[in-house]
Parts: sequence; C-alpha cells; structure tokens
Amino acid sequence: MNLAETLSRLPDEALFSLRSEPLLASRLASGGTLERTLADRSWAKEWLDAAGSSVRETLEWIVGRYEAMPFEAEKLEREMRHATRWTGAEIRVALIRLRKSGIVFAVRKLWGETLMYVPTDTAAMWRRLLLPVRSAPLETGEERNVRKPEADYRPPLSIQLLAVWSDIRKTGLPLTSKGLPHKTAAARIAGSLRFAASELGAIAFALPNAEGCPPPLSLALDLGLLTGVLVREPSAIAAAPDPQCPSEWADLLPEQFDRLLLGQIIDRFASQQPLLFGAAVAISQLVPFRWHVEREARAGLPEEASADFAAWIRLLEAFGWIERGEWRSESVLRWKIDPGFAEEDGEPIKRASAEKAFVLPDLEIMVPPGVPVGPRWLLEEIADRKAVDVVSTYALTKEACVAAGRRGYDPESLLAALERICEGELPGNVRLGVRDWFRTIGKASVESAVLLRIGDEKLTSLIERDPRAQSMLAEKIGPRVYRILPERADDVGRWIAEFGYSTDRAADSPALPAGKKETAGDLRAKAPAAGTAAKPAEAAIGGGSGGGWALRRHELGYYEQDPLLPDETELFPGVDGIPASWLSKPAAYHPSTRRKLIERAIAWRTALRIGSGQAGRIFVPETLDGDEGGWRVSGTVRPDGPFGASDSPGTEGKLTLTADEFGEMMIVLPGKP
Repeated sequence: MNLAETLSRLPDEALFSLRSEPLLASRLASGGTLERTLADRSWAKEWLDAAGSSVRETLEWIVGRYEAMPFEAEKLEREMRHATRWTGAEIRVALIRLRKSGIVFAVRKLWGETLMYVPTDTAAMWRRLLLPVRSAPLETGEERNVRKPEADYRPPLSIQLLAVWSDIRKTGLPLTSKGLPHKTAAARIAGSLRFAASELGAIAFALPNAEGCPPPLSLALDLGLLTGVLVREPSAIAAAPDPQCPSEWADLLPEQFDRLLLGQIIDRFASQQPLLFGAAVAISQLVPFRWHVEREARAGLPEEASADFAAWIRLLEAFGWIERGEWRSESVLRWKIDPGFAEEDGEPIKRASAEKAFVLPDLEIMVPPGVPVGPRWLLEEIADRKAVDVVSTYALTKEACVAAGRRGYDPESLLAALERICEGELPGNVRLGVRDWFRTIGKASVESAVLLRIGDEKLTSLIERDPRAQSMLAEKIGPRVYRILPERADDVGRWIAEFGYSTDRAADSPALPAGKKETAGDLRAKAPAAGTAAKPAEAAIGGGSGGGWALRRHELGYYEQDPLLPDETELFPGVDGIPASWLSKPAAYHPSTRRKLIERAIAWRTALRIGSGQAGRIFVPETLDGDEGGWRVSGTVRPDGPFGASDSPGTEGKLTLTADEFGEMMIVLPGKP
C-alpha cells in the first residue's frame, strides 16, 4: 500500500495526531500537505538528524530486510535483539516513534493480528537515504571507451503500451467464461509489445494466467486498468467509455510517463519481493544517462540478491529504459530515461524537450521521440500506425477515416485534431483528401434490429389503430413487418398478448441478450464528440493497488487501518504497580527483591543498571536460573557501557552473575514513546 492510500484510510484523530508532530507541523504551517511532506526527501533528512540511534537503526533494519513488505512487530524485535545492541524495550519504543512520525503504519486483520509496514513509495525513499549506493559514474573520457553490443531498437515501455491499449480500444479484448482473454485476440494484441515473456522473469510471479494470457499482455492489462485507460467488463477488457487521453498524463513526454510507469512497477511488483525491491531501488539511484560499473552498483546488496539484480536489469532493458556495455572488461550500464531518484551533484541532468508531429504532403505523419503522450494517443485514434521506432510513423488513409467516423469524427473535427497534434496548419492536399474520403463515409450502414412479423391481417389492423404503437414500433419496413424500438423489445410480447395473440421468436433469429435494451449498430449515436474532456475510470498512474490484473500477495488494503498506539502500561505491563525507586536510581536491595527486579526486566525485555557513577554498567538479563536459595542470571553487558567485553572468542559482552554479585541496581526503561 502506498502513502496516499494509507493516509486516505486513517481516521481524523490519527491524521490530527500526525499533523501535530513538531517536524511535520512546521512544514504543514508553511503550506505543505501531509502526503507531500512525508514523501519529501529534505524532511526525511531533517527527521533522521533528529532521530535517536535506536530509532534510526530500527528503521534501517526495517527497510534493509523487510523493504516494503509487511512484518510483525514481535518478529522484528526478536531479530534485532539477537543481532543488534538494542533491547526489546528500546525496539518497541522506537517502533512507536516511527509510527508517530508517519513513517511506519499498522493494519489489523479481522482476527486481531497486527501487521506493520512502510508504504511502498516511501520505503524506497528511506532506503536511498539509509542505504545509499556508492557508485560514481565513469568520467566523460572513460565513457568514450565503452563498447555497446549491436542490438535492435527497443521502444520505451510507454510507447509500447500506448500501441497495445489503442489496439484494445479499437477491437476490444473478449474474455472466456474463466476470465481469460481469447487466445487468438490475446496473441494478436500482444504482438505490439517488443519484449518476450522470458524477459519478465523478475516479475513473473505476479503475472497470472500465463497459459491463457501471455505475460507481456498481462503486464499491459495491469497497467492499463490502473491508469483507467482500460476497464474490465463482464465478458471483455475494453477501453474506458471516454476515448480521450486521461488528463493526468496527456501533457507528459514519453520519458516522463516512463518514469511514472517505473514507479508503478516498483510499487506493484518489486515491493512483493524484498531482495528484488532492494535491487530496484539500488539501480534507481544511479545517475541517469551516465555509465556506471555494474559491480559497484551491486556492492551494497547482499550476495543472495545477485540473481534479483540481474533479473531487474534484464527487465529494464526489455522496457527500453537501460542499456548495457563493457568497459575495461567490466560490465557497465546506464539509464536511457531519468528515473527521478538520483541525487544531483551540481551537474545538470539532460532533460528531454517537447516536440511536435508533422504531416507530410503524402499523408504520412512523422512523430519524433519528444511528442507528448496525449497527441500520440489521439493519433492512434485517427490514423494508421505504420512503424514504432525512434521516429514513429503513421498514415492518413481512407480506412483510418472510416474508423474515425465510427467514433464520431467528421472531416472538420478530424482535421482540427490533426492541427492540435501538429500545432500548425496542415498541407492543403491533406485537407482535400480527408474531406473527399468523408464524402463517401456513412452513406450506408448495417444495423441489427428486432423485427415484429404479423401473420394475421386482423392483428395488423388492431396494432396500427392502437395509440401505443408509436411507443413500441420504430417504423414499418414491409407488409406486416415492423422494426421494434430497441428500448421496448421486452414489452412487445406482452402488448401483443393483450390482443389475444402470442409471439414466437423465429428459429433463425439471434436471441436478444438478457436485459439488453438496445440493438447493435448504433455506435455512432453513442460515441462522444471529438475533443470532449476525459476522466480516467479508475485511479491515475500513481494511484491505488487494487483493480489491476496482477497478483498481489499482501494486499494490505483488505485490512483495517490500526491507528491506536500502545501506552506505557501496555508496553510494560504492571509498570504502574512497582515502586518508583526501581526505575529512578540504583539502590541496594534484599536478594529476593533483586530477583523481582531481574524478573521484571526479563519480562519487559529491557536492561538493568548495575552499580552507580563511573563504576556502573548496563546489563541486559536474558535467563534466570535457580530458586530463592541460590540463583544466577545470564545476559549481556552493553557494548556502550563503561565495562569492557570478555576477551574469550564468541563470548564478547556475555556475563553471568549470582545473587551475591549484585550491588546497587535499577531497571532501565527507554524514554517515553
């Protein structure tokens, strides 16, 4: 679940509490929003500077091991207690502070189990800050010596998806009774994608129905449903009712749209696999358009992440976002788009600039790489796609005009659309050609209709004299043959029965679908006028995780948001019933009382302070053996205490004490959560 979804599910009291946190409140007072502030890198850096060591290390542990995956607080505490110097009490308090700051959130399952998580988008931000990639790009002179293998051009994913979505808009994608695309239609539409199923190995675990739907098409469907370009109907995948380009990305350049798609793919796919997520975030930190040594980019990842790192690079290559080469026998790679996550070090990053398409006198349309997404989407509707390349080409044809006419275009609206795409006047022969083609369009039509045939002259007379006939029948098309109004098709049988006659459907007549109130063939009447405003049917590209095509193993949106934070009495049961002196300063106690302090510290998974002043030490008890007559406690001396650790290998910091070896002591609790 990303940050926007998380905040939208929080109750008002929880949101008020978040906004009251000092570091957040100061930003919000300057006009920022809660969502933007929590995702802002400068605020995150400020927060880290103010965070204590235990809180910072707890967050580093979470994003380094769980990444964006949900986790149980008990498991986190257990792992950190055995691998770090922090006590369970310190870890629990740190986790509460992370929740209070809007960094970690919690959901509660129906049966009461609680899961913690860092939103998928902010998890990437925190990983970049806490576990940055230490890879500098090659110097300019060194980059000249990079050798690139010969390879076919890979259009960026944004351009490939526009082609697939457009094909679905034109023909639809019928589904079987099992909800899978028909194989023939799926294979035809998937042909617009330039990558193979084998190149999607990194995210194959989340792409369903490989037998009925090729994995590349599954990905296109998932992203199309999320953008709102596509909608799922009972028996088909179709384009959204409004065919115009959603305004959220109409003005974006392909490179900018690719950046949003990258974020969505990390959010929806990589976030489900911790090692894959770490690899994806690491690669995203590389300076765009500059060559990096692959070994250095992978250096901060665990050894077991090597396969995920390689699979993610292969995925990015397939999408036309990254290219690879060789430099001094080293594998190198560089971004072909700006992923938007690298730190800028003063050197400006190359930015793409907007370009415009242009129509040639031979009615061919040239589309340079910088043409925004909106004009490309519109062009797919009114022209024939010829080639997708660095410069894509389309053609105005009579067939394209016929198809555009079915979608509601007339010659003037089509020419106006072309002028918007090309941002200028069109050649005269283009105008003449389009108008000439439209003169022969729409002069004949093929329609489906439901007919009423009468086999009795008396009934014919009764029907024609009945004043209700005008509300039932559209026209008389032959002797005793009438076309029924589409919306009254279900009522005609009852109407005829009132005259004492029954109706039968002809054996060769197609059955009218249940509940259908209209006949086919009225597409032109239903099509929106060209140029109407568009609204996506579902969330925009940065939106929700639900509603797509991919499999989601941990869909936190199904659980109830848990805004309640435990107080001190829940963190340390019984704390309000012990003497205050146990927590305030070291003191000497009777052996039986010492045992009670130790038992309480073990139960709370916290530390003891043994001794006072410079002679004191911080001791974390772990086990207590023996009875009242004689007992011993084993634990660990904190490495940050004044006493050194044991010199024996493998026992560093370990200590066992008997009842008589304890002097002054107190229970140490972390500060208020």
